Amino acid sequence: MKILVYISGDPARDWANVAATFPDHEFLYAANADEAAAAIPEAEVLVSEGATIEAAVLDRAQNLKWLQVASAGVERLATIDMFRSGRVTVTNARVLLATHVAETAVGLLTALTRGIAYAALQQADHRWDHTYAYDELADKRALVVGTGGIGRAVGKRYRGLEMQVEGVDIVKAEPDTDVPVIHPISELSRLLPSTDVLTICCPHTEETHHLINSTALAALPDDAYVINISRGKVVDTTALALALRNGTLRGAGLDVVEEEPLPPESDLWDVPNLIITPHMAGRSPRRQERIQAFVTENIDRYIRGAPLLNLVDTTVGY
Repeated sequence: MKILVYISGDPARDWANVAATFPDHEFLYAANADEAAAAIPEAEVLVSEGATIEAAVLDRAQNLKWLQVASAGVERLATIDMFRSGRVTVTNARVLLATHVAETAVGLLTALTRGIAYAALQQADHRWDHTYAYDELADKRALVVGTGGIGRAVGKRYRGLEMQVEGVDIVKAEPDTDVPVIHPISELSRLLPSTDVLTICCPHTEETHHLINSTALAALPDDAYVINISRGKVVDTTALALALRNGTLRGAGLDVVEEEPLPPESDLWDVPNLIITPHMAGRSPRRQERIQAFVTENIDRYIRGAPLLNLVDTTVGY
């Protein structure tokens, strides 16, 4: 069996330990689209850095049977027939990123409530300033939209900050100690007026596009916060910016936006009480270690004919 690792950098060096685990199988390596397109016709398995795989590569993937995406988001694959039809099995790394993505949610939130982002700006001007409207998180009511691995990791950390945590989900999900109450998504509008912190952890699909729109934002209390660590298009950022400018929302933290990278001329940069980070929640020095251990496990399962971990339903995009 031939396995193509299509990862930026030096995949032959970086993935040598994984290849050494399977000496009876041949590993191929590609760091760019040209190299991937040349190698893909022979590959039965593709390990890809993300779900954005060039058409020139996929057009030559006639022998591909399994795609392992080394990230969480796979909604783009739902539009490609070889995946949507089920001809190629897809797995992702959604649970592996939960720890550091959830830490980003906490970081964005506490930067707003404790005035840390504001203090950093004052430090640049050498100003000792206490005029910020400080807030605290204990006893705040948090609603987590999307209670998969990342949503539950967020819930765990929020509960550690003594917040009251509930969740909503498109699919039926079982509550646990991290998210002890999970409502169907149809309950979202009823829950928003009693939500202090709304955190978006769900994938972007047709059903979740602009799920958090002007109507949803208007239903939140005026002192609420919105945190988005999943996909930018789940939130109508134009409506979000307007709510922040009008003071009908206390603050927001976005690791993702609708257009990435965010253009320098975007109005979002100057919205008050908005913190933007450059889609970095999934980055960690331990990411490669975790992903390689997971991919090793899944390759072993594939060879043995055992069920793969983190199977994706490409008809819905998650």
